[in-house]
Amino acid sequence: MTGALDERPRRVRLGAVLRGLSGSVAATVVLLAVLVIGAQIFAATESWAGPGWIAVGGHLLAAAVAVLLQSYADRRTGAGAWCAGIGVFVVAALALWLWWWS
Repeated sequence: MTGALDERPRRVRLGAVLRGLSGSVAATVVLLAVLVIGAQIFAATESWAGPGWIAVGGHLLAAAVAVLLQSYADRRTGAGAWCAGIGVFVVAALALWLWWWS
């Protein structure tokens, strides 16, 4: 008799975990870019300074690069996929450092 208790648990692959985490980070970078665009548009309609169009462009560039790297990581295997997944984290860290923390 075989039951659910007889089945071995599935082995979680580290590459799948990295792709999941880097995908979440890429989506967060896109969401942050949308938020900055909204803040700039709101500030412009209220005649406030806002974050500035250079910051908006920087966030859009970071979001585009993060999505492209994530797309590459999702479609490939091996070292290239690993480098692309880690690149998403690097792009997110650079965007946060340049536009929020420095």
